[in-house]
Amino acid sequence: MDHIPRLSETVYLGLCREEGSPTEVRIRREVMDTVEVVRKPLYIIRGLDRMKSGSRREGFRLITSDEDFMFWPPDHKVICDFSQISLYRIPHHTVILMECDNLPPGFTRLNLMSQSHQANIISSCVEINNSLYISSRLFREENLLFVKTSNFPIPNAVQQGPCSTFSLILDVEVDGAFCLQSHHWPTSALPWIQRCREQGWPDQNVFSEILIGGFHVVPIGNTPENELEWRISFSRAEQKLVYSMNHCQFLCYGLFKLFLKEEMGSLCRRSPPDEEMLCQCNKCTFHEIDSNMNNHIVLLQSGFEHSQDNNSCPGSRNLHRNKADNALVSREVHTFLYLASQNT
Repeated sequence: MDHIPRLSETVYLGLCREEGSPTEVRIRREVMDTVEVVRKPLYIIRGLDRMKSGSRREGFRLITSDEDFMFWPPDHKVICDFSQISLYRIPHHTVILMECDNLPPGFTRLNLMSQSHQANIISSCVEINNSLYISSRLFREENLLFVKTSNFPIPNAVQQGPCSTFSLILDVEVDGAFCLQSHHWPTSALPWIQRCREQGWPDQNVFSEILIGGFHVVPIGNTPENELEWRISFSRAEQKLVYSMNHCQFLCYGLFKLFLKEEMGSLCRRSPPDEEMLCQCNKCTFHEIDSNMNNHIVLLQSGFEHSQDNNSCPGSRNLHRNKADNALVSREVHTFLYLASQNT
């Protein structure tokens, strides 16, 4: 076992070259944060708030890293309980009520409770039982049309999941998700707040920032037929959790992302890995860091094994379609981790 420290150091240095040193990652994040603070007032004046998300915002500059943005109207307020409507001023605010009854965990319907002045919201409403609901399908279509026909049109934009996707110069792919924000916390996620984090991760400051930041709902349903469903997104919380990782945890997290996008796409029958698959693996990685702060490399294998269990993450679905896919990818994960530890 005397060779373990040498191999660990070699792997660490190799991952730093691929994903970034602590200094490089810190500078990348500071630049991203500064740009967002400077541009935020400009977007608010235009009637949209904006957040950069995804791996580039987290500090990665991988080959597979693209540009991810989320946009939402700041005067539209999503509430989780009807009593929260008293916190807002109508008609200055448009209030939207979440309804999660009889839906899979992580999904919701949006009931428009007060009048909206946003054309894309108005055009996306459908009436059901004398109530107005916002259709995720119509909302996606309206926003894709906006991207293609705005003052700065992007005719090559296409719909990909909840995002309008297009390519810029140097073949950089951009994903723009028009969504809605809530400053509250969904009932389905209350166990995360109430759970005692024995390892003290994240710390109290990060934990408070996550609660204050709330969440978003993005226009995509559990299946294409469910056009009234919206998916609950914790992209802002995930970004803060990644920021709170130490560099070893960050490198392991990046290694998992790199493997998923560059390697697993050629192994799974679904190629490349879809967005839900990546989201579930993110959740399982966070779960392993939360429960096992010190065993960083092991969390990659353990996180993947958790991802194959429907009950390991609340609201998750199995990442692979069948046992053949599970066995194949599991074997490749073990091989990949072994080769990583032997790489000199």
